[in-house]
Amino acid sequence: MNRPHNNETRLGFAADSTTGLGTAEDVADRSPGATSFVIFDLETTGLCPQSCEIIQIAATRFQNGAVVAGDAFFSYCRPTGPISRFISDYTGITDRDVREAPRPIEMLERFSRFVGDSVIMAHNGHRFDTKFLESTCHQHHAARRTVESIDTIAFSRRLFGTAAGTGHSLDRVMQRLGLSASRYQRHDARGDIQALGDAVRIMRRRLELDHHGTGIPRRETVLPVDGSRVFGQPNQNAAGVNVRGDLGYKSPVDFKTQLS
Repeated sequence: MNRPHNNETRLGFAADSTTGLGTAEDVADRSPGATSFVIFDLETTGLCPQSCEIIQIAATRFQNGAVVAGDAFFSYCRPTGPISRFISDYTGITDRDVREAPRPIEMLERFSRFVGDSVIMAHNGHRFDTKFLESTCHQHHAARRTVESIDTIAFSRRLFGTAAGTGHSLDRVMQRLGLSASRYQRHDARGDIQALGDAVRIMRRRLELDHHGTGIPRRETVLPVDGSRVFGQPNQNAAGVNVRGDLGYKSPVDFKTQLS
């Protein structure tokens, strides 16, 4: 029997008062007929997918235009090295938080089970979050399965335009939508998915999108197949992943504020 790790939790949104999860105005039940999405966010030890590691993930199901009540995923991840003071100051995550957590690839296997056949969504996900999914699978020679992903910046660009200087960072999007940053624990994955869930809910409504998100572009990425790792040698059955180099930003603040 696979027992959930004590650092991995299926969050009940209404019960978690420390992160503010569950304050969205609309909460839906999961039901057939509409595409199921998983909104997720990662915190990492740095910006380069090849040399940095995931240290926290949070995710929530989103369907029929709203967060699905109580259907969420959270885990810390234990990196191979210590977390820098800079990252701890930025995210609030310390070595003590991750000491007994699963390794990133183990967590991604569990996350893959949670995702199932849903479409995953992250803000700036195609330039950041999915790169870490792909790189983690690649480094551990994990067999992979293909999943569809949406970068939620696409909602913002469609709603607010792409004129020079518009900016589509999550903070800028929240400001335009009237979402107060004080309601969310920003730069903690749990708070960030709540903020993004509220933002997507409002943008989807204003754009008058259907429950499948028709018109919002998707891209293929990968998640590991549970129990697929081949230690010490590449898995010959695993598809290759094209992992790009360093994103070129000097700090997380630069990365989050220089989105176009």
